Amino acid sequence: VKATGQPQVAVLSIEEGEATIAFVHTYGVREVVTVEARGSGKSYDKSSGRQEFFGDVLAQYKLAIAGHPVPVAVVGPGFTKEDFLKFAGERARGLFDKALIDATSQGGMGGVQEAVRRGTITRLVAEHRLGMEARLVEKLLEEVGQDGKATYGPQHVAAALKVGAVETLLVADDIIRHPEVDALMEQAAAQKARAVVVSSEGDAGKRLLGLTGVAALLKYALS
Repeated sequence: VKATGQPQVAVLSIEEGEATIAFVHTYGVREVVTVEARGSGKSYDKSSGRQEFFGDVLAQYKLAIAGHPVPVAVVGPGFTKEDFLKFAGERARGLFDKALIDATSQGGMGGVQEAVRRGTITRLVAEHRLGMEARLVEKLLEEVGQDGKATYGPQHVAAALKVGAVETLLVADDIIRHPEVDALMEQAAAQKARAVVVSSEGDAGKRLLGLTGVAALLKYALS
């Protein structure tokens, strides 16, 4: 239920003088806010007016994500999105570094829905998920190589769960239906440990399967 309420992706749909920020959840798309340029007509054509508009959009985006960055797609017609990203890159370094950029025929919620229909959002979610899985498995292998805060194999993971040492449980999706694995995930949930199912189609999943398909990042090293 908690995961359902959290946004999977933020979408900034921007065109000259207007921008819409929306969140894509598992249940659908929710508009957060629409920002309009303060000036109009000739006054908006001035660079200061455009900079002011970009500043308002950036401020509203920061407010919307509330300090919890999510994958973001920046969409819209023309080159406004590229100009905004250049502006944001100078004033909020790192915030949009991994943004997916896509040209749509319109701005506003129409542009958001267009990006959803054409698969842009699905692609962004998949890329973010695979990247997250790769980082976790890389960290696991690093810790295993140092005899550090990690363990693998059903028996060793079960022992770590028994003493409450598991921080993140990693399970390859190929073996998730195995009763023994299901029991480990139940134990992890009971202890409020994070559980991540890793796709075996990706390189991270294949590497995890090489370690039995079940592993855990630990709160502390076990002797």
